[in-house]
Parts: sequence; structure tokens; C-alpha cells
Amino acid sequence: MAHVEWQRTEVVAWTVHDGPPPAPAAGPRWMWASAAGALAFAFTAIFLTDVICPEYEVWVDPALALTGAGVSIAGLLLGWSKAPLLTVATTPLGIGVGLNDAIHAPQRGGTIAAAFLVAMVVSAWLAVRQARLVAWDRSLLRQLEPTVGPAPEHQRAVTAMAPGISEERAVSTKT
Repeated sequence: MAHVEWQRTEVVAWTVHDGPPPAPAAGPRWMWASAAGALAFAFTAIFLTDVICPEYEVWVDPALALTGAGVSIAGLLLGWSKAPLLTVATTPLGIGVGLNDAIHAPQRGGTIAAAFLVAMVVSAWLAVRQARLVAWDRSLLRQLEPTVGPAPEHQRAVTAMAPGISEERAVSTKT
């Protein structure tokens, strides 16, 4: 085995404390699945039963509620980052469908509205967690942006070591 000698070169090393702070948690996977499950239950209940009579369809469109629920279910199961926001935006339609159905079938309509309400509450909690992740990501991007102005002290020290370049000329060429 050859003898390895230390060589003097540039070395980049850091510890966990030198790096960015850890990312906030996005929410447990079971919560994403439970929101998708509540939506799937409500979707099935609307799809398999005749939920809204034609005279109340003017108030809430069940087709729009079904479409939004279907896309939200897919997004939650696939882990789309915007899925909780989409779910929070579309669940009021489903709650309206359930409340309108409660006029004729109180138990079925209340169950549908409750399932959409559960999905909305869980998704709102997940959306808050996603907002924290977005804020963390933006703070990291802000830290990486170059600053405009005079050169930092470590740059001045490096340019002072370079022969034949004055500090003013080095600073003016860098900015």
C-alpha cells in the first residue's frame, strides 16, 4: 500500500450546524391518505346515489364537486404539493352538495357534508404545513442571492494576496 501524504489544496468541509436549517415536516403521509379517503367516500356516495334533485342543482353543481374531489384525491395520493390547497378550494362545493341533499335525505346528506368537512379540515392543516415549507424554501433562496455592494472581507483578503492588483480595481471588477 502506498504511503499517502497530505497535500495542501482547497478543501470545502462543513458540519450540520454550518448548513441550512432542516426543512419543516410536510405532514405525515397518513394524513394525506385520510383526506383522500374522506374525499373518496364522499365521491362514491355522490356518484352512486342521486344526491341533488334538479331544482337544487342551480345552487351547487355536483359535477364540479365530483371533478374537484377526483382531482384532489389523485393529488393527495400522489403527493402533489398544491393538492391540499386544491382540496380546501373544492370541498365547499361538496359540503354544499351534502347540505342540499340533506333537505330530502338528512342522514345521507349529512354524511356527505361531514366527509367533505373532514377532508377540508385535514387539508387545511396540510396546507399550513406546505406554506411553512414554501417559506423555508424562499428563505434559503434569499440567502443564496448575491449581495450588491462592496466586496466582503474574505474577498478583500484574497485580492490583497494577488500580486499586481490593487484592492479598488479588484472590487470594481467583481461588482
